[in-house]
Parts: sequence; C-alpha cells; structure tokens
Amino acid sequence: MQTMKHILFLMAILPLTVQAQRDKELQIRLGGGLGAYAAIADYSVQFGNDTYIYKDTSGAATKHFQIGVYYEVHHRINLGLDVRSGRYIYDPAQDNSGKDNKFNMVGLSADFNAVSREHFRWYVGLGLHSARLSITEPLFQGIEEYRGTSKWKGGGLLIRSGVVGYIAQGPIGLTFDFGFDTNQFNLNAYTIDGDSQNLAGWKADLSTAGLLLNAGVVWRFKP
Repeated sequence: MQTMKHILFLMAILPLTVQAQRDKELQIRLGGGLGAYAAIADYSVQFGNDTYIYKDTSGAATKHFQIGVYYEVHHRINLGLDVRSGRYIYDPAQDNSGKDNKFNMVGLSADFNAVSREHFRWYVGLGLHSARLSITEPLFQGIEEYRGTSKWKGGGLLIRSGVVGYIAQGPIGLTFDFGFDTNQFNLNAYTIDGDSQNLAGWKADLSTAGLLLNAGVVWRFKP
C-alpha cells in the first residue's frame, strides 16, 4: 500500500518536473498594432515680450511596429528588450498637408507566465521605456508658410497581458497582447524651418495615456 502511494505521488508530480526542467528559450517577437490615447498638453511659451499659455485635452490614434528580444530565465519569467516605432494617425477629413510626426520607444520588460506550457503561454508583464516624439505642423505668417517642428523626450510605463502559442509544436508561433501605456514628455527642441528657437522661459509638458493592441509572430531558439 505504501509503495502504491509513492507511485501515485510520482505520477502526480512528473508533469510538473518535466515542465520545470525544460530548456530555456530565447524569443524574437515581431509585430505591429494600434493604440488609442488621451493626451494632456500644458504649454507656457514666450515670444519676445509676450507669453502664450495653452492647455488642452485631446485624443489620438496611433499605429506602430515593434520588435522584442526575450530570454526565459525561468519557465515562469521572461526578461526582454522592446523597441517600438510609429506615428499618430491624422484625421483624413482634415487638411493634413505639411504635417508629420513619428515616435520611438526603447525599454526593458519583465513577463510572468501565469500559464507556462511548452507550446502555450499566457503572461502578464511590466515595462519601462524611454521615448522620443517629433511633431511638424505648418505655420503661417501673412501669405508665407513656415513649418514648426517640436521634439520631445521622456519616458513611460507599459502594463500588459498576452498569449504566445507555437504552431505544430515548432519554433514559430503567434503572439497577441493588449496593454495600458503611459508617457510623460518634455519639450527638448523647437525649430522653425530648421532654425532652432531659444527655449529660455518656455515650459511645455505633454502627457499621454492609452490602450495598445499588438499582434505578431515569434521565433524561439534553445541556446
């Protein structure tokens, strides 16, 4: 009877033992997605003897491309590096001639696999990133048009949850995740037709917060 209990115990823990001892992975994730953000702008700008104060709350949609490299230090924990680049989407119903924008973000992430199977993972993650944003808008003075470009830098936080599933138990799989992304930007430079402006006395802050959706492919390697 005692021997039977030992056998049943070994049968119960064997799947856990196999899972815990599986080979570590290096993952490369490629994907893209969309975002929806609320933005809060708070500007105090001096031109000569005049000071202009501007405060506004608005919304924006984004599209982006993302690449991530992750290493599985434990079957429950992934640590990785993410690079994301994209742009805000302009309203097609408006005249957007002379407008342009782009953003780039680089950060470190940590994922916890709540479900950790050999060919399927469900994870929750946290990431910190640095961010840069460039926005170009047309300016008018009389009949002559200028272009003003603001360059922003800052950082942010991303909280996310997603799944990874490998196809036919192979090295290639699909990934999908959604998250909540926040960013705090400060104005770093401002140019008018390429001429740098003196930012002394300027105060310009931009905060964004929104939801991200990503989908893509993943390759895994056994180092």
